[in-house]
Amino acid sequence: MASLRQASDDPTTLRGLAENSPKAGYLFLCSPDYAKAMREDLVLALDGLRHPERLTIITSGTGWDHTPLRDNVLVIDARTQSAWGGSMQGLHARTALNLLKQPGALQTHFSTADLRAQYETLVADTPKPEKPDRARMTDEDVVYFIRAELAKEPKAGWTGLLRILRDSGRACEQRRFRRLHSEIAEEIRSGTSQ
Repeated sequence: MASLRQASDDPTTLRGLAENSPKAGYLFLCSPDYAKAMREDLVLALDGLRHPERLTIITSGTGWDHTPLRDNVLVIDARTQSAWGGSMQGLHARTALNLLKQPGALQTHFSTADLRAQYETLVADTPKPEKPDRARMTDEDVVYFIRAELAKEPKAGWTGLLRILRDSGRACEQRRFRRLHSEIAEEIRSGTSQ
């Protein structure tokens, strides 16, 4: 973000945003990859805040202990999914929503320490979900499965098919499955299917 440029006087970096509103609270909901990609800009933003503890990053990634952001990161874990359900993809947003719905959460300036304490209280009695023991599949096996399912239901989306696959005791990483589904669906649409 530090290299973005625009014609107006609006901030183009997180630091610029923090310098424009140094008393504000900032809540970032990021996947581990995005949080790490923004790390440098987030550190610079801390310098622009009067109250750096009001910048909070909710992520599921680790590796923050030896960074300047260690006190600003709320790392969520698998208990969160057990507590609030849903997919892993929306977990950061559901965490923020549940934290901000707590009585009085929006009546005062929140800090990372406050949000971390609320989070620990909310998930304290929640066990981590058991990781399913699913059989890993090769690309060839996944392609065969997708083709068979699309033959039955040509408009079936990748999320529904992935759920069917996982419910049958087989495993495939979400990004990989989506890519393969997209490739096969395109082949079928264009008539180049094998």
